[in-house]
Amino acid sequence: MHRVHASLTLSDSLQDIKVVETEMLSVLEHWLRKIEEEASKIFKQKVENKAETKATPSAGQGSGMTKSQSVQVSSTKLPVLSSSRGLLEERTKIQFIRWSQTRVYRVSSDMRNEAMRERLEQVRNSVSQVMLQAMQNNRSNTEIRATLSS
Repeated sequence: MHRVHASLTLSDSLQDIKVVETEMLSVLEHWLRKIEEEASKIFKQKVENKAETKATPSAGQGSGMTKSQSVQVSSTKLPVLSSSRGLLEERTKIQFIRWSQTRVYRVSSDMRNEAMRERLEQVRNSVSQVMLQAMQNNRSNTEIRATLSS
């Protein structure tokens, strides 16, 4: 019986894609947890308020605080364990703000096709720049190795 061992090394481009997907998933999981926590708090408050007299206003009403502010306040109570955790938290907030402000409009197919062509061109240019930079870095690394070995 012959066993074939496949190499598990991924090209840089595949690793980049995996990182982006992992980052996207972590952002989604983070905000899902935040939303679940906030919903749980709201549910508990409503249950507690039903047990109290109806004349007593519930906590948070009339304070002028919006939902986004209350989420921000509750997230600032969490301890930041390290600078990388703080950075991830900040990036997550920024990404959530971008997603929450995204609007979807109906457009003609011509406009959509033109936008797709422009975006593809931007991506191609970015990929080309990254590849050129990687090639230049490899050349300089090779030159350094050559001078060190001689």
